[in-house]
Amino acid sequence: MAKQIIVLNTGNPWPGQLSVTYAMWASVPTARQFIYALSAPSVSAYVSASSTEIAAIKSGAIAEKVQTTNIPTGTSTPTIKGILIDAFTAFQNSINNESTYQYYGTFYDGSTWTNGGF
Repeated sequence: MAKQIIVLNTGNPWPGQLSVTYAMWASVPTARQFIYALSAPSVSAYVSASSTEIAAIKSGAIAEKVQTTNIPTGTSTPTIKGILIDAFTAFQNSINNESTYQYYGTFYDGSTWTNGGF
């Protein structure tokens, strides 16, 4: 199974708080991968990413997002994992439901409109 959430580091930014910085890797629908490839980084925030994983990010097949969440100290590990899963689910849903490019490539040739989009 491919990685989806990778914990990058943890810290204590102030008393009573635990910060968790993590990368999320969401699968991008095939039709939109070229859009993500245009702005894809050439590396990952996860320095141990394999060459195959880096290639997937560069091609736009995987979208990477790095986020930091602050959680009260003493929060149980299962609860923290649930918070990270909820963040990933929201990120994946935003990728799946992206409508910014719904009209991408629609054009007018002087007499007729041709629909584009995904």
